[in-house]
Amino acid sequence: MLQLWSLPCSAPSDFSPSTDSSEEGREMRLEVGLILDDVEGEPFKIKWRPFGTKEKRVGLGMVAATWTDGSTYLVHVPRPERVKEVGKVKEEDSVFLKIKPALKLRINDSTAKCLCVDWASSDTLAIGLTNGWVAVYAISALLSSQPSVPLPTHYFPLHEGPIRAIKWQKYADINGEGEETLDEDPTTLVTASTDGAHKLVDIRDPVPIPILVERVTHQSATWSSWLGSPLMDDADAHTRQASIRPVHFVLNRVVSSHRGSIWELAASDCQPFIASASADGTLSIFNTLRDLKRHHHVVRYIKKVYRIDFNRLTLEYRMLDNILPEERQDQRAVGRKMAKKKEEEQRAGVQDVSMTGAWPEQIGVTACAWHPSLRRFALVASGMACGLVRVDWTEI
Repeated sequence: MLQLWSLPCSAPSDFSPSTDSSEEGREMRLEVGLILDDVEGEPFKIKWRPFGTKEKRVGLGMVAATWTDGSTYLVHVPRPERVKEVGKVKEEDSVFLKIKPALKLRINDSTAKCLCVDWASSDTLAIGLTNGWVAVYAISALLSSQPSVPLPTHYFPLHEGPIRAIKWQKYADINGEGEETLDEDPTTLVTASTDGAHKLVDIRDPVPIPILVERVTHQSATWSSWLGSPLMDDADAHTRQASIRPVHFVLNRVVSSHRGSIWELAASDCQPFIASASADGTLSIFNTLRDLKRHHHVVRYIKKVYRIDFNRLTLEYRMLDNILPEERQDQRAVGRKMAKKKEEEQRAGVQDVSMTGAWPEQIGVTACAWHPSLRRFALVASGMACGLVRVDWTEI
């Protein structure tokens, strides 16, 4: 089931998450639950489809969802107020609607199950598969023709294991004359796979370029429009930025860190902050532009939005807020000074009080996403393995 929740906020021009006078008594609530007809299982990854400039808006839009049956479904999302009006349901009540998917995408291969999706535009959709291949579809033509077996425009091998994350490079390409092609879709993808590799690939010439290879399962990768470079997780629960400049190609550096494996990275087109969700029960944000200052004295701050704990004895959850930012300096700034300080602490008997390296599976923060609006770009939503979803206003 796909759930659609409403978050009452003040006027968009106020830059504040507070509720205004006309919304007193309202809380975040479930508006519509969409149940797909003749579809078994649950959704795995969900991405909103952007509207085309010449496309007629129908309802709230369309979402692409990878399902546990190995398919990708495209679903029209109706407006909640219209559904309640037709069904004669009270405004404060929730509605559960059984609908038929607009399109079903599936590769005719038992080893090719859909795991992750990303939209390049309203017409182009990329899907990462369990067999390590990538499928790219032209959605507008498929929606108009409704073929019995939708075929991709591109289908090529990329990894030796399942692809866990896929993201388009969303900025204008340069043609042979040195001009920006603003009217064309992106062509470059960054991916993460369980085979231990992060790769770049251009669908016009699908020869993959490894940017990070480790003997560990990778879960997340994204693309920062502000940096013009991909961001990815590594074996030490760090977030790394990879350079794609010809001078420093494939070189990468650490920009943030967690104590547990990173499940998802989310970048916003409206501001330079990156959100990272981790298995240690924390959601963190950090400024990617501050990392560009390569002075030795520059301190990088990692803000933990919250942390969730689980008591195995009482079976209770605890949510911690207002956590002080963590400081992280460049390794070159540490040098002999930090090594000497650590040696003095060891002589004085000072013990390290860092957290454990194992956490209950219930507290893992498995998903995060920024609000795409320019007026609400500070809103970040995150989902946890225990079934909770939290929305935070991260203005700092």
